Amino acid sequence: MQNAGPAGPAPSGGNGMDDDGAPGEATLLVSEFPPPPSYHHLAASLTPPPIPKEALERGTLRAAAAAARARAEAERIRLADDADKTDAILGGVPANEEEEEADGDVVAVFGEIVEDPMIVQPLDPCENPRIVGNEIKRLNQQVVE
Repeated sequence: MQNAGPAGPAPSGGNGMDDDGAPGEATLLVSEFPPPPSYHHLAASLTPPPIPKEALERGTLRAAAAAARARAEAERIRLADDADKTDAILGGVPANEEEEEADGDVVAVFGEIVEDPMIVQPLDPCENPRIVGNEIKRLNQQVVE
């Protein structure tokens, strides 16, 4: 036995065999990369589907209409306007009520309606990035002068 002492063979890491098959030395394992999967060539040739721009525009308009309705409802509640409630109770439909689009006409990403920022016009000037950018430039020029 190699490296044998009074207590027995010396401890070693690995499987206890060297290149010659002798105990006491670790064996170096060499591995190769596996071959590419069979679908690799097919996946490389695929292209993503086109962006549904019409559906995106419809979804943006619908989201803008929903946001406008939410703002109007919040304002109505804030002002405690009960006229719309009495009209609905009496059987009338409010004049500003819009028709809902059919389900499935909206583009949603992870469950959220997608808005196209080029279609929606901001109601608050602070929401428009151009106005905000111009104001920041003006203030920076004012500080520098």
